[in-house]
Amino acid sequence: MERNWVKLRNRALPEYRQGIKDFLDFAFEHTTMGDKIYCPCKKCYNYFAKTRDDVEANLLTIGILPSYTRWFRHGEERHFQTCDSLDSDDESDEDGLNEMVEDYCAAFNAASNVVRDSSGDGTPEEPNDDAANFFLKLGDNEQKLFQDCKYTKLSFIVKLLHIKCLSGWTNKSFTLLLQLLNDALSKVIVELPNSLYEAKKMIRDLGLDYVKIDACESNCMLYWKENSNRSECQVCGLSRWKSSEGSVRGKKVPHKVLRYFPITPRLKRFFLSKKTAS
Repeated sequence: MERNWVKLRNRALPEYRQGIKDFLDFAFEHTTMGDKIYCPCKKCYNYFAKTRDDVEANLLTIGILPSYTRWFRHGEERHFQTCDSLDSDDESDEDGLNEMVEDYCAAFNAASNVVRDSSGDGTPEEPNDDAANFFLKLGDNEQKLFQDCKYTKLSFIVKLLHIKCLSGWTNKSFTLLLQLLNDALSKVIVELPNSLYEAKKMIRDLGLDYVKIDACESNCMLYWKENSNRSECQVCGLSRWKSSEGSVRGKKVPHKVLRYFPITPRLKRFFLSKKTAS
């Protein structure tokens, strides 16, 4: 089904109005709320359930979310397969990509139910500030790179960061690649982060970031908390650092690094509402 109409600015165009009709027909064919569906206008942001007439009026006067091209809130199958298959060619998963993507999918699943209250009757539950902020960022990063692409903006950036880690790209080379992609494909794909800093911030803002903790080469201990400043293992005595030949521009390089995914952001996402908390 054609979705380009959602990005049209002129809402008086026949194709925009026809797009609204097609959307409403599809949504009400799959609704489980009787005579209501969640309104995907720029004001309601899929938070509030409304009648067909009210949704149509909002889409004509306010406009639909331009990033809402996969109607997952209205019965269309979610693209979890994309998330699950990101790392199928690399079983080692050296930077914890599987955990990051699985966490994202779980957060997405929890978020998809956040507007229903604990009674299960479909009554909209207004999100708090943290939840609203999460939804805004999640919605933007749910955009497909281009029509029929298997990657979303988020999954593509996660995959690039994974390749960077496995291949030893420098921070500068990663930033230059992002700038080249944006420059060469600006009319083909959605706008990507323009630097490594922006890419990491995108991940961090969704609570999918990790903390790096140096570890003993023999897995005896972590250089963490009271041991964070130690230079050698208190168990086996091995040095924390690689030899000077392995240093990068004079910076000490640890033998082994643990990537820790903090539990608090995960729990916060599941407690966005009474329903997901239960």
